Amino acid sequence: MRYTDLKKRECVSTTTGERLGFITDVIIDENKGVVTHLVIGEKRKMSMRKEAEEHVIDLREIETVGEDVLIVALKNNQRR
Repeated sequence: MRYTDLKKRECVSTTTGERLGFITDVIIDENKGVVTHLVIGEKRKMSMRKEAEEHVIDLREIETVGEDVLIVALKNNQRR
């Protein structure tokens, strides 16, 4: 699957039911040359914050990849 196809999908957490946002970036293991994590950007809320928070999702936390939605189980919910 291509990154351009993934970034069109919204990410939803099965543990909280929260809509996390859309895939904004990937993290690659430089030694192995494989994608290890997805970076999910939150939708901007009606606030004065300039920067939206991001979630870093391990690929093992992905439960389902649908046509429009990526379902993830947040075990180690990392924000940056």
